[in-house]
Amino acid sequence: MALFQRISRRFADLRVLDLTPTEGIITNTKNNILTIEGLKDATKGSFIKVGDQVGWVYALMKDSAYACVLSSQPSNPYGDVSLINNFQLKVPTDSRGEFILPFEKLESGTDFKSLLGAKPPLKHLPNHKLLQTGYLQLDLFSPVSYGHSAVFFGRSNSGKTQVALSAAKEFLNQGSNHKVVLVLPNSSKNNIGIFNQLKHDNLVCYGAKSNSSDVSQYFGPFMALAHACYLRDKGNHVLFILDDLLHHTFKEKSLFDPYKLMPSHITNLVYENSKHLTSESSLTSVFLLDENTEDETHSALSFGLGVHLRSLVDRVVNFSSEANLFKEKKPVLEFTKCEWMQVAYLPPILKQLRSEYIQIFKEVQEMKFTEDIRNKLGIFSEPWEKYLLLDSEYYLRLLDQNTPMPQWQQVVFLQYVLNSIKEESVSRLSGSMETIRTHFLEFANNSKDETLKALKTDIDSVEPGTALENLNTNFNAAFNEYLKEQNLLKSYKEDYDSLMPGHAKGESTSLPKDRPAKHRSV
Repeated sequence: MALFQRISRRFADLRVLDLTPTEGIITNTKNNILTIEGLKDATKGSFIKVGDQVGWVYALMKDSAYACVLSSQPSNPYGDVSLINNFQLKVPTDSRGEFILPFEKLESGTDFKSLLGAKPPLKHLPNHKLLQTGYLQLDLFSPVSYGHSAVFFGRSNSGKTQVALSAAKEFLNQGSNHKVVLVLPNSSKNNIGIFNQLKHDNLVCYGAKSNSSDVSQYFGPFMALAHACYLRDKGNHVLFILDDLLHHTFKEKSLFDPYKLMPSHITNLVYENSKHLTSESSLTSVFLLDENTEDETHSALSFGLGVHLRSLVDRVVNFSSEANLFKEKKPVLEFTKCEWMQVAYLPPILKQLRSEYIQIFKEVQEMKFTEDIRNKLGIFSEPWEKYLLLDSEYYLRLLDQNTPMPQWQQVVFLQYVLNSIKEESVSRLSGSMETIRTHFLEFANNSKDETLKALKTDIDSVEPGTALENLNTNFNAAFNEYLKEQNLLKSYKEDYDSLMPGHAKGESTSLPKDRPAKHRSV
């Protein structure tokens, strides 16, 4: 192979003298990237004919040019090339419900350069519509409004993809004018399997297969963004999801550094185009970014991207465990760091619940800080002095749920957990937290409670104070009776009695006399 390349270069040196200004000859090729001598009339962005394929000139030197072959398959051609006049790279904007490999459909659609070359819209209207995922951690504590951009940041296999797919499913259920553009450029993943989880007429997926070229894996997100902008400008709400950003950026650096094919990084272009234009037109974007990969190069790249995105996007959602509060579960989001986040809109009843939970999270953090100091100084803490911190093992695991919930279920579930915290009965729950949650949702789905009916019908019009009080009085009491029947509600509080030195569970007679009554066993 090396001998063939040397002969080809020697032949090119002889041939280049005979070339016209619109012709060139390939002197080197690797990973669909060509080094070409000649092409004196070429400009950056020119298209060239490479055998029966098309190439894109992305960098010009004094006597040579760099180009990439626009092919979904690996291609390393040698020989002559020539400029193509009036060629348009097409984005298949007429595709619906398809898994698209970049460059497979070059003959029909909308011109790529006209779509991505257009100036991003300056208009950005306020919007009370939220991207619903069904996950309490995101919907209540880190919500994303239509027209905004967000990054899901965390370790591999921490649940980022599943939460993004849940958001896409909820989005597609909102109506025919809601479209999803999913980008899966990493050829090492089961992209067809991910696509099949969503399969919908209003979904298009730009993906890669195991034999996809590196150039097509890099180019896919840009074609997908152009497609998303086209759908937005046609009067649709569009959700753009890129999984994963680290893979895309690594491809860019390994293929094109230091000469960039595109004028801007994909994150900047997506952010500039993520806008809410009218009541029926918006583009919302979600990036998925892996953190702390084992490879040193990828880890440094991930850190740099994370810093850049934190200064750019509207919301950063961390998928990382707070070791002192959570058990190892997936996905794990950071509850207690949401106080500063501004929320454009929430139904009044969810807004009130959010406020109460944030107050509890602040108290938990304060208790934890105090407890850390006491431990360092060797000061013993009685269980009832840190009851909220001890209870957090239960209620944070309840809230850290893996099953998406509609908003009415979120309200009922949040109020039940909140009431259990206030009554200091959350630690009486028996069995795994997953079991409790499963029973709760089943009980709620079968309930005929009038407040639940109102929440299902029109959650925005429900008066918070009355509804939450009714839930405490009627629904929560009924569910606790149900738990007793199922042997899932203990007669004592796990936190306090089990941690009292020398005292058995449930033996209230052995409690110290100065212990407050409200902290005694039930």
